Amino acid sequence: MRKSIETELGTEVQCAACKNFWPADGEFYFMDRGRLRSRCRACEKDSPTRQAFWAKRQQQRNEGRNTIATA
Repeated sequence: MRKSIETELGTEVQCAACKNFWPADGEFYFMDRGRLRSRCRACEKDSPTRQAFWAKRQQQRNEGRNTIATA
């Protein structure tokens, strides 16, 4: 179970990657099936897996545009 603390801002949970505590809400964490993901938004953004996903998606979009433009 992940660490959490109570502060004047409310409940804060610890990010699994950076180990910082952030408020337990959708502003700082992505939601997955109604639950907070284990890594904060900043760590998710910097994830190599996520970067590879978006690079591949962008490449597919560019290939689709080139196909239409040359047809």
